Amino acid sequence: MYNISCNKINFKNIGIFTISFSTNHQKINIVLEYIFKVINELKKNGIDSKKLDTFKHKIKNKNFKL
Repeated sequence: MYNISCNKINFKNIGIFTISFSTNHQKINIVLEYIFKVINELKKNGIDSKKLDTFKHKIKNKNFKL
């Protein structure tokens, strides 16, 4: 079992994007592989516009779970 989260902080001319996770020692490599897989998919394919619109709608209506 593991937990992954991300956060962003915007400043005037720069920002910070963090990815954190928690898991037991035996699963660290599995979690890191998953994180890098998702990052590489985003770099290669971008974010699907339909999924992005759905998420924006959920944020607007405050209908999402963190």
